[in-house]
Amino acid sequence: MTDRTCAIDGCDNPTLTPRHSTCGPEHAWLRRCESARRYYYKQSPRRAQYPVRTCDHCGASFQMRRKDARFCSDLCRDRQRAKRRVGHKRVCYKCGVAVETANGPGRTVCDGCRAENRRDPERLARKERARTLRKYGLTQEQFDAMLEEQAHRCAICLDPEPDTAGKAWHIDHCHETGVVRGLLCSRCNLALGYMRDNPALLRMAAHYLTQTQREARRV
Repeated sequence: MTDRTCAIDGCDNPTLTPRHSTCGPEHAWLRRCESARRYYYKQSPRRAQYPVRTCDHCGASFQMRRKDARFCSDLCRDRQRAKRRVGHKRVCYKCGVAVETANGPGRTVCDGCRAENRRDPERLARKERARTLRKYGLTQEQFDAMLEEQAHRCAICLDPEPDTAGKAWHIDHCHETGVVRGLLCSRCNLALGYMRDNPALLRMAAHYLTQTQREARRV
């Protein structure tokens, strides 16, 4: 028990220890907040241009340092931001149900709508296509123009079907420069990958097939 009382106006509780100036953590915060306000406004030459308002966090009156000021000090601003990140309630953008999340304000979706989105194969295919186009720096118009230029066929084997499983066309690109070369079916795309994009290996493979076919005809 100490003989000192809390330095906050209106509080007569004794301080925690003889070395403390407040009675508890909350009043200690108000004390630090008050010191931060005095330090800021001491160096601000324009402090008398704006009216006095109440801090949105601690409730203290302060003179605004700009017309849209909401907090009396940076300490209150940072503490209010940290408070918003925990247990912030948002609304699902599809059904309007309130969702409690640990993130800040923004667009969100509830568990029911998220599960419904995952069951929609067309939506997943659109998202995957958009992600692939962003990866290679293409727009949908550029992709459609490339496909039209190839007559909706593979650039190597001229097959009109991209894949036997019904998948989309593969965007072939140079692994050294990243430049897009064309649209291929899955078989030709895999063949280039297994041959390490090496024209010499492809010519050797073609020569090997031609030679073995000739030998097979002679037998």
